[in-house]
Amino acid sequence: MKGARRDPWLDAYLEKLRGGAPACPVCQEGAVAWRHVGEPATRMGYAILWCARCLRGGHVSRVRAPEGEPLVSIH
Repeated sequence: MKGARRDPWLDAYLEKLRGGAPACPVCQEGAVAWRHVGEPATRMGYAILWCARCLRGGHVSRVRAPEGEPLVSIH
């Protein structure tokens, strides 16, 4: 889609995957925290992201939790 914009929480997720420390896409000041929820055997699931300052957040579906990151079981 021409002119379509990507979700800013997806951008924050991708930056965290690369080892960055993204600022909140809403308030631009808080640090973005994340938690992965999924199937332990495959580490597939979704990620929840939120700002520690303004408490706004988003989610990204169908992701594989990185090795070494905690994973909350979906079961």
